[in-house]
Amino acid sequence: MKSLSGDSRHRLPGGSRFLWRDGQALSTTKWLARAKLESGQVLVVTAVMLVGMIAMLGLVMGSGVVHSSRRHAQRAADAAAQAGARQLLAGTNSTQRAKAQAAALYYASLNGANTNNVLIEIPPAASSGSAFAGSNKFIRVEVALPTPIGLMRLFTNRSLANVRASATGGAPLTAYTVTVVTLGEGRGMFSTGGTATLDTGTGAIRVNSSHPQAVVIGGTSYVHTSNMGIVGGYSGTIDGSVTTGTPLFPDPFADKSWPKLSDYRRSPDSGGNAMHPDTLHITSSAPVTLRPGIYYGGIRITGSGPVTLLPGTYIMAGGGLEITGSASLTGIDVFIYNTNDPTHPTGDGDYGEIRLEGTGDISLQAPTKTADSTYYGFSIVNDPLNNEDVRIRGTATGYFGVVYARNSLITLIGNGTFGGLEVVSRALQVQGNGTFGVMDPERIPDAGWKAVLVE
Repeated sequence: MKSLSGDSRHRLPGGSRFLWRDGQALSTTKWLARAKLESGQVLVVTAVMLVGMIAMLGLVMGSGVVHSSRRHAQRAADAAAQAGARQLLAGTNSTQRAKAQAAALYYASLNGANTNNVLIEIPPAASSGSAFAGSNKFIRVEVALPTPIGLMRLFTNRSLANVRASATGGAPLTAYTVTVVTLGEGRGMFSTGGTATLDTGTGAIRVNSSHPQAVVIGGTSYVHTSNMGIVGGYSGTIDGSVTTGTPLFPDPFADKSWPKLSDYRRSPDSGGNAMHPDTLHITSSAPVTLRPGIYYGGIRITGSGPVTLLPGTYIMAGGGLEITGSASLTGIDVFIYNTNDPTHPTGDGDYGEIRLEGTGDISLQAPTKTADSTYYGFSIVNDPLNNEDVRIRGTATGYFGVVYARNSLITLIGNGTFGGLEVVSRALQVQGNGTFGVMDPERIPDAGWKAVLVE
């Protein structure tokens, strides 16, 4: 008969048997030995293949565990970086950086990371390779997650792998396009009265007060806006979309550095000097041209002649800026900074108001980025320590740029246009009928006001 291997078995006379294989006759004993040898070889091959299969299975399972762990670490890093970045919106001093670090650690732990395995960098270190290295506006978080590697241990002498993931969060500079923001707390942080009218067109309004009447629309006044977000509540009627209970809107310019007097020269037209501040008083009916620089004691215009501000930075070191006459005021690529005289901060050297209340036409245009790469887009700024009021009358021509007075009340008065004006202040009160125009795209400042993941 034929064996399964194709060997032939034959019986010889007398009962003995032999195996005929490959042209040779093998006795039964030799055949059994050969068969045992071949069976051993099959077992070895099978064992080797089984080890390979187990190793492959270990690699697949281990890779899946490591991949899952990496996703887990990335979620923890992302959450931590976002939490830290939100804290940095309020500033980048040592206190805020400490708060950012604490928030990042807290959210990393909420997402399963051991805080001993979390690295936080404010700013991101140069060695990290981050595009935002060296900037205190950004936080980099790296999370290490020790992960058992299972059968992958067959190929290494380690039982754990430190799976790492990193994320960078911050507030990258973007064009600032919100029309009105009030930062103060209390009733009526945005208010209108009488027959006042305010139209921001497609511009938005944000009110940070949590008071039930954070916004008060009084009398028969009318307010139109594309949308208004209020932390608290409001009374009156608003034409436009209104959302209450919104999160705080961050001060878009909280981290901005403002002019230092030591970096500027006294204007040749200043009425005084650092030791003797004296308000420049313009009463003439003839044209007057003023040059940029520091005005120790500020400027007061009560005359009727046109006043022109040449391009540049005008620093009111005390006294403020006041227009109450019929003179027109024109300035293109002009930035006005209202502070005090630190050498003699009393009398004319003390903080003063901005009062643009004259009956003449006023046209002030903030610098473009080409004209001033540092303060482009800013028309009038109150020193953050200056809580004196700002009063602006609508005119035929209007204003282009941001008026920023974080600790001051800004009042809009008169009947006219406010042009491409944006307002950020403690509070805003509307007493006249004014319309906001569209911002000149060449005069829109950048601001880091929204915390996002950037890497």
